[in-house]
Amino acid sequence: MNRYLTAALLTLFFFSSSAQMLSTTILKDDFTDNRFGWAINKTDSVEYEVTGGKYILTNKSVGGYKSMRNLWVNRSLPYSVSASATWFSGSTDRGYGIFVNGGIGAGNGIEFAVSGNGYYRVIVTSGTITIPVSKGWKKSQFVRTGSGSPNVLRIDVTGDYYTFYLNENIVDTATLKNVPLGARTGFIVYHRQQILFDDFEAKQWNNDAVLPGKIVNKTSAFAGPVAAKPVASPKGKMQSYYYDATGKKTSAATVPADDEDDDWDLFESDMSAKVGLTDKDGYRLLDPLYKYISEFAEGRSFMAVHDTSYALVDEQLNRLTPFVFDHAAYFNNGYAIVSLGRLKGMIDKNGKTLLPFIYGHLSKPENGILYAELNGKAGIITVTGQELVPFGKIPLARNNYYGLNNGLLASADSLGKKYGIIDKTGKWVAEPVYTSIVTYPEGFYVVGVANPKVAGATLYGLMDKNAKFILQPVHGRISVFKNAIILGNEQAGMSTADFREKIKARYGLADKTGKLLTDMKYLRISGYGDTTSYFTAVAELKTDPFNRFGTAGLLDKRGKEVIPCIYENKISVDEKQYGNETAEYTEGLINLYKDGKYGYMNAAGKVVIPFIYTSAYPFYDGQAAVTKDGKKTYVDKTGKEKEYSLAGGMYDTRYELPPIRK
Repeated sequence: MNRYLTAALLTLFFFSSSAQMLSTTILKDDFTDNRFGWAINKTDSVEYEVTGGKYILTNKSVGGYKSMRNLWVNRSLPYSVSASATWFSGSTDRGYGIFVNGGIGAGNGIEFAVSGNGYYRVIVTSGTITIPVSKGWKKSQFVRTGSGSPNVLRIDVTGDYYTFYLNENIVDTATLKNVPLGARTGFIVYHRQQILFDDFEAKQWNNDAVLPGKIVNKTSAFAGPVAAKPVASPKGKMQSYYYDATGKKTSAATVPADDEDDDWDLFESDMSAKVGLTDKDGYRLLDPLYKYISEFAEGRSFMAVHDTSYALVDEQLNRLTPFVFDHAAYFNNGYAIVSLGRLKGMIDKNGKTLLPFIYGHLSKPENGILYAELNGKAGIITVTGQELVPFGKIPLARNNYYGLNNGLLASADSLGKKYGIIDKTGKWVAEPVYTSIVTYPEGFYVVGVANPKVAGATLYGLMDKNAKFILQPVHGRISVFKNAIILGNEQAGMSTADFREKIKARYGLADKTGKLLTDMKYLRISGYGDTTSYFTAVAELKTDPFNRFGTAGLLDKRGKEVIPCIYENKISVDEKQYGNETAEYTEGLINLYKDGKYGYMNAAGKVVIPFIYTSAYPFYDGQAAVTKDGKKTYVDKTGKEKEYSLAGGMYDTRYELPPIRK
């Protein structure tokens, strides 16, 4: 979808009385303060200031001055930009007003201006193209004149059709096709005037709030073969499914959507199949019209039809926003970070904009406080946009988008080369001397330093919530979990090129004080999920200490082998083709190898699924891929087999539509 930078959104315009409108505010500013970062400047020629609830532009010279900012919109949807402009003093025969869709170059964009003597003008400029929409300055009865008389200017855009409102009256329209425009939006003042701007608003909307493909009255218009029976969700809740209308059994792998940040967690298909939704019993709730459907978090999901424009949806499948967002993160404590184009904002669970779409980055909030980047500068703000640490007073926190952690923030130095930790006043509490910092919940930081013995290798240490060392940086690996810490010796940080050293890598388990719970003797220790209480452990093979696969078992959070490390950590011949099936404890079960076959045991050491398979993979989303007698299939946690799906555990690829509950 083509995306042009600009600014906007608003109320309905051209809608039937039966249609329900959904809108999303991009930016709304009453200029109580300058928390949203408009230009402030004072020279001999022009002055920009925010005071008294107004944004005041004073042009002291001839010619025009603008105050502009980047705002992005989804141009497939209607949008609007409006503001109040009050003439206060100066020339009465020169223009002032709003400027939208500005591109590169001083004049490029759409100007909607009025004058103090009762005229208005609309003009479009793009490169060498000039379109005099109003055909020069026009006298209008709708222009309010006299000092202190506000004029409300508004531009509505639906596709290529533009409507220009002056004090709620239409004064002009235009159809603008194939005009390359940009994202610069703001205000313009000509020739020795002082103008007071207020109530800026940009928003975007849909005329229809119905969620496409929702099954209503037990009927669907979607054509395709329908399965005779539903397939219940292995997780006991709503489940996404892929429907491939071609009937060709091609892979429907899911991959993270293309995002610059780790906190964007939606998924996309790499094939032509579309995504739908079933209830926990496997009956169809949504027809497969979607390219993206996220899992529900805090009762909310983000969905996209056809392209990458997401809408917010609740568990009753009511759409709460337009299909407008370019990216979206899962809800966390009632907040979600979403983006329009290159700029981010924040919404609540009702889809209301809490922070406007003007930020280069927003971190996840902690106690209502978050790290933000605005106009290339970093600051710390509240979820209402109030500045706690003004923008520009702290360094940009490059490569750390986790955000505040117990009131501290991992950040780069001014050159972006070394990392340290600052508090929310901007003071360094750990100087920027580290090559890397990884932030963990509960106030832990893993910091890296260069290994002086081996070029390119890193040693890691662990800091607590006060940025004090728990473990000095002498470890090749540190992974922090809720109930324990995995430690690796110096060789664990070596690359595979350093094979002679790499084979000396050993791991142990420690508690949150850094005290070892096991000896540093294991070839591997791994955990699944941040809250795990059990850890897969692989010990040396007694008969062959240089065997890298060893023997597998299970540790509890105290370091006790609740399943002894006696099971050969074997990889079958089809491992390279189908992935790693070495032992891994996930979702309450561990896949192990005994007497030539694979099976599954629980943390109590009980065999839950018998050792009858020639290959067996870890469980994900309630199911695991196995092979028996040359046939690939899935098993659930009771050992019940089901048809094999190339899609993996998250989604099923189906060639028949799920049935509708009657």
